[in-house]
Amino acid sequence: MEAYSAELGWGKWAFNQNTPGQWELIVHNSPFAAGFGASEKPVCSAIAGMLSAVGALIAQTPVSVEETACAAQGCKHCRFLLRTNKASDSP
Repeated sequence: MEAYSAELGWGKWAFNQNTPGQWELIVHNSPFAAGFGASEKPVCSAIAGMLSAVGALIAQTPVSVEETACAAQGCKHCRFLLRTNKASDSP
């Protein structure tokens, strides 16, 4: 996903595993934030939705995804936290 996200026009993605069952996704140049403009709330729900669906397929368990920072809010990049229900799973 990291390799192709920019080619697909979804910004440049970088994943980091924080703890077992929890990953951070940093998105630079989100087209959703750029297209929306300034906002008090995160606006990249399309990325969160896609990450939730793909994460659940890979982990084979439901996942939760939260956008914790957004470029539309004036942040340097968009940041998402993905959590699985089972700490031993890995997307």
